[in-house]
Amino acid sequence: MEAVIPLERNTNAELFPRSIQVPLNWMVFFGICPILDLLGVSFTFYIFILLGRNLLMEGYKIFQLDSFFDLLILIMASAMIISYVFAKETFMPINPATEMMFLVQCMYWLVLILFIKTHRHRINFYEVAQYMWMGITLAILLYYTIGGMFTQNGFAFMMVCGVPIAFYYLLRRFNVAINVFFAAGYIAAALMSQSRAGALVVFGELTLIFSFAFPFVRNLIFASIPVLLLLIGLGFASGIDVEKTLGEIADVVEPYNEDLGELIRDPMAVNETDASWQTRVLMMRKALYIIDQYPITGAGLGRFTDYWADLDMTGLILKGSESRYNRKSAHNSYVMLLGELGFLGFIPFILILLTVLSRAVPLFFSSSYPTIVAFGAAFVGMCIHMWTIAAITGTMSWMLLGMVYSVGQLMRDHRK
Repeated sequence: MEAVIPLERNTNAELFPRSIQVPLNWMVFFGICPILDLLGVSFTFYIFILLGRNLLMEGYKIFQLDSFFDLLILIMASAMIISYVFAKETFMPINPATEMMFLVQCMYWLVLILFIKTHRHRINFYEVAQYMWMGITLAILLYYTIGGMFTQNGFAFMMVCGVPIAFYYLLRRFNVAINVFFAAGYIAAALMSQSRAGALVVFGELTLIFSFAFPFVRNLIFASIPVLLLLIGLGFASGIDVEKTLGEIADVVEPYNEDLGELIRDPMAVNETDASWQTRVLMMRKALYIIDQYPITGAGLGRFTDYWADLDMTGLILKGSESRYNRKSAHNSYVMLLGELGFLGFIPFILILLTVLSRAVPLFFSSSYPTIVAFGAAFVGMCIHMWTIAAITGTMSWMLLGMVYSVGQLMRDHRK
């Protein structure tokens, strides 16, 4: 077991009192397992109000602005407000109260990032990871028992964000056997979710985490690479039927994840025959159409699915009317932001991600604390998976962004 990370459990640091840490823990729980909302607003919003009240009563500030990262968050908030004010007309009616509440939630998500960053030294991230584990485990149980509470893609995104952080707790709490048990369960849950990207990303995250946490896993992976390359070379030299081999692998995978099996069977066919992929291509074209019309502020905050665009369906096999596809989700967080906020919001968002990627993530992979890599794996996995889902309309993506940046800064502060 590695040494205890500074400002975690069993330290003498000035951590938050229970009146603040406990609400934060439950925010994480309901952020990764969003089973409750009130008046269409995430339940975490109301918990944060309680947390903020307790924070002020204990004599703390909600947040403090003192870095370039904070400036980017403020620019992002300004872009959202400007885009909301100058929102364009839509072909579908929009409830003004719903739009206003969405803007309030967006401001809450950005304040949440600043709160986590400001108080990173006082947050017990071990407990945060524990509640992440509790939340993602409950979400899996609900998804495969009750069903209907989460969409397929939404559930996959929850796993991509939640599983790595959960393993930060699991690796520090349980032995190897129990960790392998949970890893196998999480991979099976991701595979059977029918999400191709989700299953692949979760598998990649866990492989990365285990390779850092357990040297024998890393050695096994490195040792298997030349053997695998040798087998592939011998296979080609002996005239192996690649198409047949891929088909045999696909036959094994398809009963558990049909879409992933089809991808393995014929990777190149996705561009030509997969409706899900082609819908994403079409939504990219819609975003570019919007940007061509309104490059600065986009169509308006939350208006991507309600804005009418003259869709270019050239080369696509999609069936249905323009009206049907104009009401489709963007299926891509970056495309959605670009279409809704224009370059005014898209550029600072990318800069925020790049700041976390450059200043925080490298520290996790070079740290003397192997399990800390879980935070880096979660962030990289989230950034990859956001290419396949419009996931920026939920608490978890913003909360994770704040957590990863803050833990990175915590490690940086400890090195000074």
